[in-house]
Amino acid sequence: SSLGDLTSILQSKAVAEKVLDEMKLTEKVLGWNNPKIKRQNLISAVQGMLKKPKSDGNVIELTVEMGDKDLVADIANAYVEALGYYGNELNYSAAQGKLKYIQSELPRIEKELAVVKDQLKLVPNAGARPMNTLASVQGDFEIYNSVYIMLRKELESAKLEASKDIPPFSVLDKAEKPESKSKPKTKLNVMIGLVLGAFIGVFLAFFKEYWEKSGKEKV
Repeated sequence: SSLGDLTSILQSKAVAEKVLDEMKLTEKVLGWNNPKIKRQNLISAVQGMLKKPKSDGNVIELTVEMGDKDLVADIANAYVEALGYYGNELNYSAAQGKLKYIQSELPRIEKELAVVKDQLKLVPNAGARPMNTLASVQGDFEIYNSVYIMLRKELESAKLEASKDIPPFSVLDKAEKPESKSKPKTKLNVMIGLVLGAFIGVFLAFFKEYWEKSGKEKV
């Protein structure tokens, strides 16, 4: 998948909803278990936690922000897992479709073959039942047995083809629990406050001096 595809999937409601459910956020985020809150609002809240993904070359940087630093890394990793789930669906190949079909058909054929085998056991010799009945059961056995053998061969071939499919992405670094809050930036705010305070103080001092000089000149 292209970076554009993956970025669009990341920001989709479907991914946010999967994160909401997989993480059971209604049980973990304070107040989210309120039955009056609409599910769509919860999904939108999860979407809002994800900041616009940044891409550099073939790498996507994913950032999640929320008030609980113990939970934020898990949510970021859940976003990656949800991206993998929907990314694989987007990248679904013909080989994977063939493999899925064979895997669903094999149990049915095995069951039918077992039934025919049981029927053959009930025919100990040709004289016990009419010849046409024996021939019919033997014919069914040959058909189901041939189909079963063919499907087993096709299963191995489909597995090999599906294994060649390239995953939509690989995870370089998993999100880790932050050591401190990213917002508000207390130190930066304090420094800005000190600089602004000093600037305002100097301005007021000059203004006071100017005002006093203007007053004396008028007198």
